[in-house]
Amino acid sequence: MAMRVRLDGEFLVREHDERVLDIAWWKYEAGNHLSILRSTACHPGHTRYGNGGRSFVINSDGTISPKLAQHLVLGAGKPTFSFVPAGSPLVCRFQQAAALAAGQQVPLTLASHPGLAVVQLHEPREAYHEWHYKALGIGPDRNAVVASRQGSMFVDRAGWYVCPSHLNIHQGNHTDLVVNRFNHPARLHEEHRKHGGKRPLDFVFHADGSVAPASAPYLRLGCSFPPLGGARPAAAAPAGRTLRGLKIESVAQTEVTLAWEQGSAQSFEVQWRKTGGAWQNFATVRRSKARVSGLDAGGAYSFRVRATGGEWSQGVSAQLSAPAPTPGRRAELRNSAAQPERDSQPEPGIDAALGGAFNTSGRSNLPPQAEPAPERSSGTDECPVCLDRARDTAFIPCGHQTCAECAGRISSARSYRCPVCRQPSSGTLRVF
Repeated sequence: MAMRVRLDGEFLVREHDERVLDIAWWKYEAGNHLSILRSTACHPGHTRYGNGGRSFVINSDGTISPKLAQHLVLGAGKPTFSFVPAGSPLVCRFQQAAALAAGQQVPLTLASHPGLAVVQLHEPREAYHEWHYKALGIGPDRNAVVASRQGSMFVDRAGWYVCPSHLNIHQGNHTDLVVNRFNHPARLHEEHRKHGGKRPLDFVFHADGSVAPASAPYLRLGCSFPPLGGARPAAAAPAGRTLRGLKIESVAQTEVTLAWEQGSAQSFEVQWRKTGGAWQNFATVRRSKARVSGLDAGGAYSFRVRATGGEWSQGVSAQLSAPAPTPGRRAELRNSAAQPERDSQPEPGIDAALGGAFNTSGRSNLPPQAEPAPERSSGTDECPVCLDRARDTAFIPCGHQTCAECAGRISSARSYRCPVCRQPSSGTLRVF
């Protein structure tokens, strides 16, 4: 689930608990990571300590920079070693799975992501109360952590335990290597027992090389997002993953809503094409419905969907309705025979696309309008395009919002329009 933050002065503040983003050790250097914190002694005074590693600016292109190092921007680092759904392509499968399950110490290199391995993301903190920890992530296999199975637990060669953050088992939570400063491993085992049936340190080592938390067999250890630097081998389409029941639920002037059977798939890819054209990628969604928008009124389109890693469905087709002429346009058409010549002609297609916005002199028939205001909060935060992810990116100048992935796909064209109001757009802006 995406974290919701707002810019409050110079601070990026998480909405539900008022924690702020903090640059680790206030080192303004490429590759350093962020944490999120709040003072337990004096909030907000100590939390919002200005003009330092908690101070940020939002740039005109939508990126975010440290206030004191504006040559840097926030971006994605290495994926963390986290819990993902068992059917996800992000599941990690170890090259030496049999040796690992047998209790041997092996480097945690990945068969699922060749060239990559489980690695330490940074050196341990000074301490977190009585604990030291090292965050785990995915990186080059030359830096692989060496670990073994000890009973049902996962331990590196220095005796540090693979431990879910805060001993919580849920999708998206990351893992660390943890050691107690004073009484290790007895104190860690004591905390493990306090959680009862959750069994946060117990893992199941599967024959396919994946590892699951014992109390949540529907999860696996994997990558928090697709890693760079490794070449994932192409997988054959799984049997029984041909998508079923694709249908068109509704057709509007510039959009079509599709629906299909969910089945057991975790995500779906959606494509469209104009009649006779090439297939175009539209979006990847996590539920069995998608609204394909930004289409040309009056066009004939085909659509197809597949479960990620599966086979494409049979296509379905729709004919979109042409825009209805406005009263001004109808009057223009009636008078066209009496006015064979125009003082100026708009570019071909522009008049029809605007539904009669231009008269015979080339001047606009539309009344002057103020620039559209940013989109106000609606009853739902879901993206109107994919009906899946949250809205977090606004189109300029109209202010209508979609999710970042849909906005990225739409704005990748040389010229593009807002998918909601169809107004030409000059750019996009992340909103928080």
